[in-house]
Amino acid sequence: MSRNLTVVGLCLLASVAIAHADVSDVVFRVDASNGTGAGFIEITEDQGEWLPDGDDMKYIWVLEQPMDIVDPVSRSVIATLIPGSGGDATGVEIQQDPVVNLGFAVQAGAADTMFSFSSAKLTFPSIASAEGRAQAAFNLTDSDGSGPDPGNGVYATLTGQFPAGDAYRAQYNGFPVGTTFQEMIQPYSADFFSSAPSNEEHPNGGGFIPIPGVVTDMSAQISFELSAFDLASGTTTFEVIPEPAALALFAVAGLLLRRR
Repeated sequence: MSRNLTVVGLCLLASVAIAHADVSDVVFRVDASNGTGAGFIEITEDQGEWLPDGDDMKYIWVLEQPMDIVDPVSRSVIATLIPGSGGDATGVEIQQDPVVNLGFAVQAGAADTMFSFSSAKLTFPSIASAEGRAQAAFNLTDSDGSGPDPGNGVYATLTGQFPAGDAYRAQYNGFPVGTTFQEMIQPYSADFFSSAPSNEEHPNGGGFIPIPGVVTDMSAQISFELSAFDLASGTTTFEVIPEPAALALFAVAGLLLRRR
């Protein structure tokens, strides 16, 4: 009996080696453009690290110092990517169970600036009867005391660029464009030298909501226009359950080997 359990466990472990969660080579990208030009910053998998995360693994890349986004022709600084701090760190965290966390902190250049962020695509064995949830928490700050509508207290603006005016999109089964799970963070503003938050979650009140069909990959995107010289930061999370079949098999294999 113990020998049979060992064989079953090893077979299950072998299946995990073949079918496992994986990330695309580009794990983080930001594009920025305004009237002075356009540029981008792209981070590849080798610039971050994989770390143990309980019985699974997670990938992390975090910006450690400010980086200017520069037009390659004019050499003009379009915007600046900022490290942020604590929960507002600029970077990406990918958990195999699976979860995609995407964070950012930026300052617009001398003109209203368009930003687009993309996480890695996380691919995993098919999940049927999946459920998901998404959360986004943004913060907008007026940094120069000027704005598009000072008479009405509008000194900084953040305007989402997805079809319904949202700034964050959680998506699955396709990259760079997939099936939308949820979009959130509608346009909003901040007052004179002030900061303003905007927080949303789906479904409202917590928990998870069913995802139709079979889920094989997931990713996150952020797209918005930010008023000149102003600051914006945010954290986002997209999570799908249950874990992919291969990871569940890994857990079963561990139980069988321990039983032996």
